[in-house]
Amino acid sequence: MKLFRGGREYLDGMAAKIIKEQVNMLSRTKDHIVFGVCGGRSVGGIFNELGIQPIDWKKVEFFMVDERLAPITSIDSNYKLLMETLTSQLIAQGMITEQQVHAFIDDPSKADHGIGEYWKELKDHGGAFDIALLSSGEDGHIGGIYPKHHSFHSTAEGFLVMHDSPKPPPDRMSMTKQLLLKSTAALLVFYGDGKKDALERFLDPAVPDEQCPAKLVHKIKKRFIFTDINH
Repeated sequence: MKLFRGGREYLDGMAAKIIKEQVNMLSRTKDHIVFGVCGGRSVGGIFNELGIQPIDWKKVEFFMVDERLAPITSIDSNYKLLMETLTSQLIAQGMITEQQVHAFIDDPSKADHGIGEYWKELKDHGGAFDIALLSSGEDGHIGGIYPKHHSFHSTAEGFLVMHDSPKPPPDRMSMTKQLLLKSTAALLVFYGDGKKDALERFLDPAVPDEQCPAKLVHKIKKRFIFTDINH
């Protein structure tokens, strides 16, 4: 595990450089590189930094690690944030195609809201995240995996749907624990003083994973942690 402490600008730049290094390394041996991304204000700066990194994006497939059950044009959409801060720019520059950005399309007419199709889409590209970009919540949740919640205990292989998210809005989809643990590399950010307790629990070996799902990242071989707390 590598832990980086510093100001937000420094950390965003370091995260982008590490993602660049991972993409370049994986490009040598893989036809597809699956980049799983979360939403939220903590990662917007990293997306901006990625836009100026010299990265060969042609093999990279973007998937959401979690998403709100809302239209992709909604202000709540994680996909919308990704498009506005990174992928629209890459598409406009001809560095990626629209087909490389895999939005989760909520289908309320289906009992699973479309996660079965999204899981199939991911399996068509290898069935795992080569790189996962994650942000911890104040309670230690990552994606839609929450402490002491059924989302942590789900035995589903790919994605899950919930209508009782402890964090609003209640209707969400998320990667499962099983999918997260198949990741090759993970970058996890703890930004803001509100995440101080979550960071302490993450670093405390005595705290069980169920009480701080961010600790699942400790089980991923390549893991990089970024925090601006007490830098």
